[in-house]
Amino acid sequence: MNKLIIIIFFAFNFSFGQSIQHEPRKVFVMTLNVPQNIRNSNGVLSKFALKNNLKQLLCIRNGHISSEINFDKNGNVITKIENDNKVINKSEFKYDKEGRVIKTSHYSPNGDFKYGYEYEYLENTKLTYENPGRILKNKVVFIKEKNQNVSIDYGTNQQITSKKIEIFTANEELKQKQEYSNDRLNREFIYYTKDGEKYKDEIFYPESGEKIIETKKISDNDVFDKNSNAITNYYGDFKVSEHKYNSANRLILSDYYSTKNGHWKKEIYEYKNDTILIKKSQNYMLTGKNKIYQFNYNNVGFLEKVNKIDGTEEETFEYKYQLNEK
Repeated sequence: MNKLIIIIFFAFNFSFGQSIQHEPRKVFVMTLNVPQNIRNSNGVLSKFALKNNLKQLLCIRNGHISSEINFDKNGNVITKIENDNKVINKSEFKYDKEGRVIKTSHYSPNGDFKYGYEYEYLENTKLTYENPGRILKNKVVFIKEKNQNVSIDYGTNQQITSKKIEIFTANEELKQKQEYSNDRLNREFIYYTKDGEKYKDEIFYPESGEKIIETKKISDNDVFDKNSNAITNYYGDFKVSEHKYNSANRLILSDYYSTKNGHWKKEIYEYKNDTILIKKSQNYMLTGKNKIYQFNYNNVGFLEKVNKIDGTEEETFEYKYQLNEK
C-alpha cells in the first residue's frame, strides 16, 4: 500500500511540475511555428539544430540556466538538462546510423541513474528493454501484408502480461483493435461508417458470461484548413477552441471555451513581416488577468531575449547558442 501511495504521489508531482516547468524552452519552441501537440518533442528541436548547425542551446530564466540541450552533428538531441525539474533533470539519448533512438537514460538532480530504455530494431519488429537490467518490456511487430500491428507487453519474469492487435485499412485508418490479457481476448473495438456517420463497437468478453456490445457514435467535428491547421476544435459537440491564421500560415488568434465558464481565454500573436513572432498576449476574461511575451532577436535571426509580464510580475528569458565547427 505504501508503495502505491509513493507511486501516485510521484506521478502527481511529476505531471503537476511539468505544467509549470521549462517555460523558457517552451517559449523558444513557440517561435518555430510548430503544432502545439508536438512542441515538447525532441524532433522539433532537432530540426532547428540541423538547419542551423547547432551544437548547444541554453535557455536562461532570470540569469539562471533553465534548460541545456546538446545536439550531435545530425541535429539529434544527445543530452537534455532541465534544472527546473526536481525529480528527473537530465536525460541522455543515443541513436543508430538511421537516426533512430536506441538508448535513453534519465537521472535525478544528484546524478543518480533513475531509469532508462534500450530499443532494438529488427525486420518489421521493435523491441523495448528497460534498464537497469535490460529487461524486455515490449515487442511490436509490423505485419505489412495484413496491415496489422501486434504489441506484446512482458512482466518481470518475461511472461506475457498483455497483447494488442491493431488492424488498419489500406488508407491506414484503424478499423479493428483487440486487447488480450491472461491469454484470452477480453475487449475488442470495431470502427466503421454507417449512413455517413462514424461509429465504434466496443465489445467485452467477460469470463463468466456472453459478450457485451456497446455502440458509440464517434464525433469528429474538428475543422481544418487546406494547410492542416486546426480552425475549430470540439469535445463531442462542444466547441472548445477556434483559431485564425495569417497569409503566411502563422497563428494569429486563439479563443478558448468551457462548458462551465464560456469564453475564458484569448491569445493574440503579432509578427514582423508576417513570420517572425514579436509578441504574444494572453487575456483571461474571468479574472481580468493578462500575460504578455515580447520577443527580441539577434542580428542573425536567432531568438535572444523574451520579456514576460504577468500582471505585476516580470521575468526575462535569454537564449545562448553554440555552433558546430565547420
